Amino acid sequence: MSKYPDYKYINVKIIAKSRNLRGQDIITYELDYPRFIHAEIMTHRMFGRNAQSSRAVPIAKTLEVNQDFVRPIVYGANQSGMSSSKELEGQGLYDAKYDWDVAAESAFDISAALNKLGLHKQWANRITEPFSRIKVIITATEFDNFFWLRDDEDAAQPEIVELAQRMKEVNESTPAIQLDQGMWHLPYVF
Repeated sequence: MSKYPDYKYINVKIIAKSRNLRGQDIITYELDYPRFIHAEIMTHRMFGRNAQSSRAVPIAKTLEVNQDFVRPIVYGANQSGMSSSKELEGQGLYDAKYDWDVAAESAFDISAALNKLGLHKQWANRITEPFSRIKVIITATEFDNFFWLRDDEDAAQPEIVELAQRMKEVNESTPAIQLDQGMWHLPYVF
């Protein structure tokens, strides 16, 4: 079960879940998550994937969609290793949250100013990426390695742990459609 069910910057749904005659499932997820974990998703080469490009989205739409910009699940204290096991506390936590919000607001303000100057979205939207969400479609037959690596609170970033947990939850509650000979797994085709 996900640890942070109220974290609003991650949304997961299954578009299609099919089972072939050998009993193997193929699943297509539609994901919406913080862009700052997207590079970690890209390391999983067994996924067929397609992601929203900040070069393709108009600046005004990026600004509108991200009015409530992405914030971390936890503000972890710095330590050696790739993950933090302890959250900042007291004034440090307050200051970190404040500084994050100032940086995000500044990024979106600068993006809006660059838009008014006529700068193309391929540059103006890049400034906002650390504070934005991204929509991604993933299709695969094998998720065990992803879940083993990413649903690990001791080793993975909290946001990708939350994403993996929500993906598992949705998968467990979604029945597969049995494909017969000659049928195809067709997400977005009804």
